[in-house]
Amino acid sequence: MATDLAPKTPYTSGVWQVKPGRADEFVEAWTEFARWTSERVPGSRRAVLVRDTADLHRFMSFGPWESEAAIAAWRDLDGFKQRVGRIRDLLERFEARTLELVATSD
Repeated sequence: MATDLAPKTPYTSGVWQVKPGRADEFVEAWTEFARWTSERVPGSRRAVLVRDTADLHRFMSFGPWESEAAIAAWRDLDGFKQRVGRIRDLLERFEARTLELVATSD
């Protein structure tokens, strides 16, 4: 599996525990947030959202970035704060992380 991402590529990751009955709203809100990010934020690359098959209200998102500086700038944007604020209303818990790629299966 080939990749254009070098070791030490920074990633953002989130674990989202959604309130019961709000999963569809969450997916819509997260998708809008991810689309806004990819269209308007320099340094973003792509993002994915996956759901836990054992807990349909638990999701994980992750995606690579150009740099940790780009991640910090994104988190400081008013648009980031507004969108995350709307998403938080749908959540029981949220955990965000910044990670670095250290190995792949290539």
